[in-house]
Amino acid sequence: MDAIFRAVGEAAPEAVPASSGGDIAGLVWWGRHPDGEPWADGSPHPVGQGAHARGDGAHALMHVSEAATRIAPAEVWESRNPWLVERAELAVDSGGPGEFRGGNGLDLDIRLLEDAEVTSVVDRTTTPPAGLAGGGAARPNAAFLRLGDGSRIECAKATRLRTPAGSVFELRTGGGGGFGDPARREVASVAADVREGYVSEERARADYPHAFEQ
Repeated sequence: MDAIFRAVGEAAPEAVPASSGGDIAGLVWWGRHPDGEPWADGSPHPVGQGAHARGDGAHALMHVSEAATRIAPAEVWESRNPWLVERAELAVDSGGPGEFRGGNGLDLDIRLLEDAEVTSVVDRTTTPPAGLAGGGAARPNAAFLRLGDGSRIECAKATRLRTPAGSVFELRTGGGGGFGDPARREVASVAADVREGYVSEERARADYPHAFEQ
């Protein structure tokens, strides 16, 4: 779908949004509790949506190909699985700059409380989600396993990856591309982005210098 939008956007940029995070970022988990009882879980995960000619992109929504699904609240996950959700928040600076800003993706950290395994199907980790009509690109997807010794393994594509108790699975979903020239973004909108924590001041100063010219 993102490829279709991008092709149409070259001819009629006002008709379609910029690229989204572009993937369902799927994870499937399973294991056995100490008493031998098996458990399993799985979910797609939300990505930032591309900006468009009428406004900013939405934050952290399911990709259109998984639009009929949703993820469970952290409290539900923790009650059903041997996990601790240490982080679940919008990813600052993950959306692309533009007259209209791309939506932010998700930062998700899950600490395993028991030994488990995961199959990770996370695509679009190399090519950043593209902007449209002069908008900037967004952060691509990524996934890592942080082990107890502090080392990190890149695991966007992994089958039956062992995740020992105490390790942390770090999912970073992509943002949406920006739309239009960043120099045209309203100063009040830049200030609101920084105030709400969607964009850091450092990134805002780099992408929207006109908003800081006093």
